[in-house]
Amino acid sequence: MSKVVLGGGSRPVCAYLVQGAVANLARQAFPADARVYQLSYDVPAPLGAAARSLFSNTASWAEGRNMLLAAAIEHAGDAIDYYIFCDDDVVFTAGGFEAFERMLGETRPLVGFPLMPKAQQSATFDPALRTQRALAIDEQIVAVNRRLVGEVGVAPLVAEHDDVSWYVASLIFEYLCLTRYGALSHQYNEIVVENNGHIWETGGTLYHRGDTAQMLSTVEAALTAMTGRYDTAVIEQFDPARAANHAARIEHRSQLEHILVDGRASADLLAGQDKVCAGLKPALPCP
Repeated sequence: MSKVVLGGGSRPVCAYLVQGAVANLARQAFPADARVYQLSYDVPAPLGAAARSLFSNTASWAEGRNMLLAAAIEHAGDAIDYYIFCDDDVVFTAGGFEAFERMLGETRPLVGFPLMPKAQQSATFDPALRTQRALAIDEQIVAVNRRLVGEVGVAPLVAEHDDVSWYVASLIFEYLCLTRYGALSHQYNEIVVENNGHIWETGGTLYHRGDTAQMLSTVEAALTAMTGRYDTAVIEQFDPARAANHAARIEHRSQLEHILVDGRASADLLAGQDKVCAGLKPALPCP
C-alpha cells in the first residue's frame, strides 16, 4: 500500500488494534480494507480478515494494547499513519470508522478521539464545534499518530502498575495527552460512540479496578517521576471543583485558536503541530 500524505482530507493508513471476547471481535464493522490486529482473552480467535490474531488470557488492558502495537509494527513497519486502539464492545451511535478516518485525514492530530460519554458529559464539551480540543479523555477508541510510537505512557502504555489498578495506565495516558499534545488532541463531536458493555459501577467488567486511593497515589508518583510534577486539575473527574464549574466552557472558548474551521486546518494549528512534533524524541517532521 502506498503512503498517504496527511492533510486536506486525504485518507490516512490506519491499523485497528482491538482486544476482547471473540464474539465481540467478530461484530466490529471495520472498513473492508482495514488492517486489523486482534487479541482475544476468552478463546483463540480465527484469523479471518485480520492481519494478525493474538491470544492471551492473562494480559491486562495495557499489556494487551502493547502486544497489539508490537504486532502491528512488526507486521506493517512504518506503513501505518495512525494506530487506532479500540475496545471490543464499542458501538457507534453517529458516524463510524470510515468517518473517523476521514476526520483524522482532515485534522491530522497527534491523538484523535470520537465523542465518548465521558466527554459528552463534561462541561468542556462544546456541541457547536465539529472538532474541538480533547479536554476530557477516554480510551474506548483512540487514534495515535505514528510520531508518538516510542513515547512511554502513550505508545506503549505503562503497564508496570497493573497490579494496583488497570486504570493507572489509562490515567497516565490521559495526563500525558492533556499536558503534552493539547492543541493536537482532537475530539470529533459528530462521531459518537458508546460501550455499554463495560459497567464500572456494578462491576460488570473484567477491568481490574483496585483501591481508588492507592490507584491515585500510584498515578501521582508515576507521573511525578516521569514529568517532574503532577497537577490534579488536569484530569477533570479527579478535580470536583473543575468538573462542577461550568466556567470551564468559557475557559475552553478562550482556546479556540487551534480549533478547525469547516474542517480546514488553520495556520495556527499547523504551526502548533510543527512545534509539538519538533519537541518529540527523536524530533521528527509532522506528516
